[in-house]
Amino acid sequence: MPSISRTAICLAMSVIVAALAGCPPQPAAVDDEPVEPATAEVTRRSFAAEEMLGGSIVAAPAQYVEVDCSLCPAGAEVLVETGESVEQGDALVSISGSYPADAADGLAERVQQARANLESADEDFAQLLVTAQEQRELAGERIAALEEALEEPGLSQEEREQITLQIRALEVWYDRAELEIEWLQAQRDDVMERRRMRVAGWEDMLAAMHNGNGDAVVRSPIDGQVTEVRTDEGAPTVVIADTSNLFAQCAATLDQARRLDVGMEALITTTTVDTEPIMGTIIRISRTIEDEDISLDFPDDSGHLVLLQFETAEELDPGRPIEARFDLGEVENALTLPTPAIEYEDGIPYVNLIVGDGTERRYILVGPGDSEYTVIEEGLSEGDEVMLPAALAS
Repeated sequence: MPSISRTAICLAMSVIVAALAGCPPQPAAVDDEPVEPATAEVTRRSFAAEEMLGGSIVAAPAQYVEVDCSLCPAGAEVLVETGESVEQGDALVSISGSYPADAADGLAERVQQARANLESADEDFAQLLVTAQEQRELAGERIAALEEALEEPGLSQEEREQITLQIRALEVWYDRAELEIEWLQAQRDDVMERRRMRVAGWEDMLAAMHNGNGDAVVRSPIDGQVTEVRTDEGAPTVVIADTSNLFAQCAATLDQARRLDVGMEALITTTTVDTEPIMGTIIRISRTIEDEDISLDFPDDSGHLVLLQFETAEELDPGRPIEARFDLGEVENALTLPTPAIEYEDGIPYVNLIVGDGTERRYILVGPGDSEYTVIEEGLSEGDEVMLPAALAS
């Protein structure tokens, strides 16, 4: 369909309005040149490919706890300071004085809720594993169907190449699903332990409350370091983490996640303190974690989680913002397209190749790239022209 410029549309509307008002229409101006759809050409380029992701430092699931004493009496006193090392069972908050009248009921509700969460945690985790397994099966079924289609007689060479490229793209997501299953199975015990510690923390506070006045204390449920102390009146909070086992957690789009892989290294820098960069290694790529539960859907553009392990530095603590730079290597004289020209269907990259007066979907195999350019490994030739996605061409 030929493209019509906004100017031409506005002029046409002015002609109609003028006619309705009884005014003689003004001659419509004609653009000197018609507006062509935005296109991009496959060209050869050399560049250093890299990816930058933003994120923060996080502690291992079972090695981070926030001791909230918001229901403690006004006389509660924090006994530790930021940076102090503590062991499981060490006193964190000393409780004295009378509790508010509704404190027992409020804390009892928290304990009940924590116990309910613990009871359902294993079932929730089992469902996450089922979801990941279903994703793997879905990718496997699609691969099998495409392999069967590949055996059909009468296929042209181009059709065979297109089916093969789809299979290879789906194999990436099949492998990712397998890695996700392995990660979930390995982390299951840690997540359950975190829930148990939460229950234990509330139960300790409830027991201290029942002791009434005197020397009741709230104790640390884990070994670690005090990373934060908030002493708001009547609501002290102590955050403890095992800072010897921290991770960097980054958010990535589907396109960014596709360019990364487990085992790839990154240079991690903090954005709030002046420290030497440290090297990290990707140990997990999956859908973004929301709150405490892991959301697993079939890969799309809604966001992915990239988890990196690194040698702990003293200046890094949970919650500190970071940037991770991934060196994807030098690209030498490779076929490339502008990255925005590439679209995805269930994780399979494709472009709208211009053929004659129209376009056709062409599945491709992509290599390294960044936000500007991406290497085209298979599916296109130098000089091929593609139509940019409609949203970017407007």
